[in-house]
Amino acid sequence: MGLSAPSSVGAYLYPRAMEEKASVHIPRGGDCVVVVGCADLNLADDLDAAIYTVSRTHASVLVDLERATLLDSRVIAVLAAWNRRLRARSGGLPLACENPNIRRLFQMMGLDGEFDFVQQRVRS
Repeated sequence: MGLSAPSSVGAYLYPRAMEEKASVHIPRGGDCVVVVGCADLNLADDLDAAIYTVSRTHASVLVDLERATLLDSRVIAVLAAWNRRLRARSGGLPLACENPNIRRLFQMMGLDGEFDFVQQRVRS
């Protein structure tokens, strides 16, 4: 599969990611948000709503990106906005992400220093 006409920088790093079905869910316990698959523009509003839901009862919201294959710029913007919002309330938005391709997206956008990357994985 070629790299023609990707919708975001992430597609260059993960060309097959555009084919994967994406989802966002809040696991039982409701203290984190899990992102699965290709998180693109179509998933940004769902991610925003899920983080909002968890943030109503938690100062910090862990976002598990371990099963994410791509994050486009709109999704990263949602994460950055929530990170700022939660930090202003003495909380935060730690990201569970060991995938070097996803981490590289944050580096390329100059946002790697804005987030706390953790190794904790969420069981969903």
